[in-house]
Amino acid sequence: TTDLLLWVQVPHTTGYYQRLDNLGSTKNSGVELSIESRNIVKRNFSWTTSFTISHNKQMVGDIGTEDYVIARKAPETDYMMYGYVKGYPLNSLWGFKYAGVWKSQEEIDRNKVTKSRAAMNNKLLGYPTYVDKNHDGTLDADDLCYLGNADPILYGGLQNTFRLGKFSLGVFFAYSLGGKIFNYSELYMSGSRRTNQYRYMLNAWHPVKNPDSDLPAAGIIDGADLHSDRQGHDASYLRLKNVSLGYTLNVRSKVLKEVKFAISGENLYLWKNYNGFDPDVSSESDKGTIRRMDLGAYPKPRTVIFSVQLKKVQVSENYSLLGVLKEKGNKHWNLLKFISFTFGAKEVLYLQIFTVFAYLIISNEAIIGNLTSISSLIGVLSSLLIASKFTSKTQKKYHFMYCIGYAISLGGLGLFASPFALSCFLRFKIVLASNECWCVS
Repeated sequence: TTDLLLWVQVPHTTGYYQRLDNLGSTKNSGVELSIESRNIVKRNFSWTTSFTISHNKQMVGDIGTEDYVIARKAPETDYMMYGYVKGYPLNSLWGFKYAGVWKSQEEIDRNKVTKSRAAMNNKLLGYPTYVDKNHDGTLDADDLCYLGNADPILYGGLQNTFRLGKFSLGVFFAYSLGGKIFNYSELYMSGSRRTNQYRYMLNAWHPVKNPDSDLPAAGIIDGADLHSDRQGHDASYLRLKNVSLGYTLNVRSKVLKEVKFAISGENLYLWKNYNGFDPDVSSESDKGTIRRMDLGAYPKPRTVIFSVQLKKVQVSENYSLLGVLKEKGNKHWNLLKFISFTFGAKEVLYLQIFTVFAYLIISNEAIIGNLTSISSLIGVLSSLLIASKFTSKTQKKYHFMYCIGYAISLGGLGLFASPFALSCFLRFKIVLASNECWCVS
């Protein structure tokens, strides 16, 4: 992707300090693999499995003349927390390397010579310190380090579906391996004076009770604790995403075909090492380039749903010749059995057999010419003979008019009548003509 909009710095003499420019570019590449297997397939039991695994890589290609572009600043400071640097992943986390706390005055005095560590306040015991990369004795943007990528290394899911008789069970696991998440709330909940604290702060540094701890002292000044690898955590997880159980009840009714009862649960359980609620969240979800930043984001809710699904009888499908052919798979014997069951009377059955043979001839594209004309004629004559069985004048009149129009259309098409005849046969619908017999209309 090229010509991305980025904020770039401009001289303050212009009256502004930044402007948008089309100069960014990124590169996105990845691979996805899906495996499906039928583990057990029997008459009353089946077990199928579907497994997906994916890897995606997003890299920053160009950001113009800037060394970096800030996407999100850390609280209380202007240091980059999320940002774009050429050659690094798009969803990179940036921060300082945590180096413990000042435990004694001797450490503070010795560091004045070595300059291996720096802090926002260099004189107070129990305050956090960070690695001074360039050993200049100050903590600034030059000491920022790449802390990892918010994108996972691998992610995907595993679906297992079981069927036992009329019962069905589906179990879906979602997983994510690798990737980092910033627990933004830790900057306030691990030493600050104005918020609740994490339980691990019971082990915070204290000059008498706990002088060897590397956790910041309780009640430090806001802003003394900077974003670092101490707030960056592994975002790997395994989630029981969905479990559904269903039962299908067949109903012999003119209106309903079946009723399916189901109960399903979403986000039932989560396995993680993250100290927050959920590693698969982001407080900056409205900004597509900032991923996995947890500022007290609400975790995915656990839900349980019960449902009842009613499936009604489709008359147009179940009682039409097209529906029969679809359901029976164009099996000649099954079609004849259907006709025998539906019409019953021998005379009508014989005529319908002629109609079926006509359909079979017409549907064979290799047979043209005279066979097409003969088959069309058989179809028309059989329909006329069926109509003669009716006792109602209205029924006879309607059906004879239909047959005449059908014959004229076939005769006009000549050798090209086969597709049209086939469509006409497939349009036949079985309707109740009287209390004594069924008819094709």
